[in-house]
Amino acid sequence: MEWLWNRLGSLRYKKYIQELRLKPDENALDFGCGGGAVSKYIAEELSNGSLVCLDTSAFWLEKAKKRMTGLSNVEYVCKTIEDADLPDNHFDSVFIHFVLHDIAEKDRQEVIDALACKLKEKGLIYIREPTRKDHGMLPSEIEQHMEDAGLTKISDVYGTYFLWPHYTGVFRK
Repeated sequence: MEWLWNRLGSLRYKKYIQELRLKPDENALDFGCGGGAVSKYIAEELSNGSLVCLDTSAFWLEKAKKRMTGLSNVEYVCKTIEDADLPDNHFDSVFIHFVLHDIAEKDRQEVIDALACKLKEKGLIYIREPTRKDHGMLPSEIEQHMEDAGLTKISDVYGTYFLWPHYTGVFRK
């Protein structure tokens, strides 16, 4: 079943990342990268850049490493954003893909603030989150966290991901 989910999801992930038109020399951070399903497509777009895959789970980082075998522009970090020794004002883009809703509500602002610090001036945060009441976040909550971190909304879309409602947004430092 996992392979079917990955196969169906990978087509959407690839299209999503390609539509962002990342610059090949960007430095990117994939926050909560999990098994690297989205990370792989980010790394492929960054032919002269680099990607840091950050996750608190060694299990999922191992899956990501296997998925991205052969990609030499990826670094794997198994820590929280607060404990990771990542430079401030370094990343052109930060990706949050279906992970913020899994962070305790009381910790979300601290996480977004830390991610915003890692962005270069004019850097972008790309976020996708489920918005179901029983599993997800309200778009207004996401937007408020970003605004409180000093980020400006560039775009947002409300849609469905397979059958589940979700929010996709882009925010600039």
